[in-house]
Amino acid sequence: MNKTVLMSLLVAAGCLSTSFADTAVEEKAAEISKLASDPSVSMSDLSKAVYEAAKANPEGSDLYLKIVFDARSATSSSVELNTAVQAVLAAVPEVAQNFAKAVQAQMNNEVLPVSMTGTSSDLTTRVVSVVFSNAGVLSQVVTQQPNEPAITPTPVLPVPDDTSASY
Repeated sequence: MNKTVLMSLLVAAGCLSTSFADTAVEEKAAEISKLASDPSVSMSDLSKAVYEAAKANPEGSDLYLKIVFDARSATSSSVELNTAVQAVLAAVPEVAQNFAKAVQAQMNNEVLPVSMTGTSSDLTTRVVSVVFSNAGVLSQVVTQQPNEPAITPTPVLPVPDDTSASY
């Protein structure tokens, strides 16, 4: 098999897998949209569906949140809507890892830190943008997300029989 044919097959396989991923995201988005538009479905159940969808198809996490926010922002509290954000953070560790930094950068109108480049930062940025579209959820997220952890130095304790004055 010559290189041109092999490369063509690999490109076609890549396009096909992207198509399948897009289809899966669209199917999950349709399911979440149906649940979100049904007022009898609790936010807890809706958040579970968002968790499952984000776990199965992380690249659609921002879309799932947007669907929930659009459908429920008028009828649900920011605390309830925040359960969907927490579901995404629990389902997609790459987003959870940089979420607090991305929120802080967005609040300060800063560029994302260099350490957050790549695919996961793109997804994180999209999720943060959806959260910023709903000010109530944003305030809820900010109060729940810890800032950089404070490092408390450990005190140096004297060692028995140590006569040095280094402590």
